[in-house]
Amino acid sequence: MTTMARTVELWNADYQPLGSITVQKAFRLLAKGKAVVELADESKGYLRQWAYPKIVRLVNYVKINYKKLYGTPLFSKSGVLKRDHYKCCYCGKAAKTIDHVLPRSRGGSNDYLNTVAACFPCNNKKDSKTPKEAKMPMLWQPYVPTKAQLMGR
Repeated sequence: MTTMARTVELWNADYQPLGSITVQKAFRLLAKGKAVVELADESKGYLRQWAYPKIVRLVNYVKINYKKLYGTPLFSKSGVLKRDHYKCCYCGKAAKTIDHVLPRSRGGSNDYLNTVAACFPCNNKKDSKTPKEAKMPMLWQPYVPTKAQLMGR
């Protein structure tokens, strides 16, 4: 496994997990004295004086703006695809497009509650109908994700 693919868990100064970062970012924080190693993997060897870290903790506390982190994101096609894990809401196969539950031609809006990920065949089959009219039940209901969900947390 290359170091590019490895991630390191990042903790705040109060030992609260913040997320994960790349090994390169962890080494930069260590080199600048902004973080310390909490748990290392010595079997991977050393870079300068540090063993490859599994967990690094920030030296100074970083205040997190949870409203900004967990607030409502702006609507986007990529956000719908991420929310639905790139799976078609009608058949469960890989999806690359989005579909409007209530078609825009019938007054449907461009928002998270009216859009789902869909594969090309299902999107074309549904056409300008509702899922009930097209006899295509949805495997899950759309919802508004948080920013953190779209960032992969």
